[in-house]
Order: sequence, then C-alpha cells, then structure tokens
Amino acid sequence: MDGEDCDDGNQVDDDACTNACRLPACGDAVVQAGEQCDDGNMDETDSCLATCVHASCGDGFVQAGVEGCDDGNTSAGDGCSDTCTLESCGDGVVQAGEACDD
Repeated sequence: MDGEDCDDGNQVDDDACTNACRLPACGDAVVQAGEQCDDGNMDETDSCLATCVHASCGDGFVQAGVEGCDDGNTSAGDGCSDTCTLESCGDGVVQAGEACDD
C-alpha cells in the first residue's frame, strides 16, 4: 500500500514491521531486538539515549537530576568524578592543583 514501508499482516509491534507499517528503527518508541530502550525521542539528557542504549555515567551526556557532570569517561581527577559528580576541594580526592584533600 502507498505510504507503507512494509505490511506483515499482524499486530506484533516489535517484529520486522511495526503496527504503523514502518520498518523498525531506533527512535520509533518500540524496543526492537538489539535496543536496550527506545523512548521515541532524540533527547540525550533522559534515561534513554538517541542511540537506544540506557544512559550511564561516562556516556558524555549529563542526565538531568542524576548527574552533576559527564565528561565522557569514568576517570577521577579530571574535574568530573567516576560517579559523574563535580570534583572540588574537600571531596576527598586530590585534584590537579591541590596538594592534599582531606
């Protein structure tokens, strides 16, 4: 039918053809094989990234209300900790420029 990518004649949304007669794709709001999540948007600051993987510390995107920073790694001592919190004097980790940090 015109305007359809596919039509498999069933109402199974997570197979090779969605119920909207579209080919499955990341961002279609249906979790398909190979996707961890699919919230149907391209927002990189929520719990599901635009690549359909769960957001996590070290992915390079600050998750609103969860992380204070995310520099794309899980290394401490570079301004953003391995738990994605901003590093500062008094946090118990010796940062660049600090002689000590109790």
